Amino acid sequence: MDARRVDDSSAQARAAQLYRVLLDVHAAVAHGGEPAPMLQRICDTAFRAEGVIAAWAGLIDPRSGTLEPVAYPKILKPFEAMVRGLVNARGASGISPTARAAREGTTQFVLDPHALELPAAAHAMLGALGIGAVAALPLTVGGRPAGVFTLYLRRSEDLDPETQRVLRAAGESISLALERFHDRKRLAESEAKFHALVEQSIAGIYMVDGERFAYVNPRLCEILGYREDELLAMGPREVVLEEDRELVLGNLRRRVVGQTQSPRYEFRVRRKDGAVRHVGVHG
Repeated sequence: MDARRVDDSSAQARAAQLYRVLLDVHAAVAHGGEPAPMLQRICDTAFRAEGVIAAWAGLIDPRSGTLEPVAYPKILKPFEAMVRGLVNARGASGISPTARAAREGTTQFVLDPHALELPAAAHAMLGALGIGAVAALPLTVGGRPAGVFTLYLRRSEDLDPETQRVLRAAGESISLALERFHDRKRLAESEAKFHALVEQSIAGIYMVDGERFAYVNPRLCEILGYREDELLAMGPREVVLEEDRELVLGNLRRRVVGQTQSPRYEFRVRRKDGAVRHVGVHG
């Protein structure tokens, strides 16, 4: 058989496997969830690819600035302390591909890691595991380095241009997933702050959905004399005095369609005990 045909067939098989890995990465990203379990699924997927000796992922601690492994394979456990020290080294020389990816936010493809200026312990690990190439993909959030996805491969040939292209795409997908997670986290934190502020407000605050209260804070319950669950089963029509209902409901309708941005008006409400109180709306 033609040797070139064998090489082409091998390259096609490797490319097909790479794209299966990429699809599996996309599936793990689509599954979402917390970053650590997601990254563990991705590392397990990458490990199954031909030529990959190990894959691990770390996230940068925003407080200390150190890269902390969150998905780490058993094969690297004997070298974990050394790897931690190496990827967080602060010196100008002897910087590993993972450390450079974390610092600079740039993709690192190293076809001859044995030529790198690294500590003897790092070279010992390369020899012990038979590592012939390294890929370190920066993971970003908001355009800033947030972590690194690192793969150790057997041969430089296993890190050909097609593999590099697929790995870049995988890194971009993981970064997108991290971005979405942090957006959800920031939104949840913002909502928690909003609710804490509203719950402690000295003003009565409510939200209306259709004709019913969708939210009422403790102060509004106090003003009207109802429990929260009672008010959520009611609407403004049931607490506003009949003479003032058109004023209130009309303003609510105009607010919904955007005709009124920050209405200010006063009206009367009837408490649960029958007492009438004068209240004002501001915004």
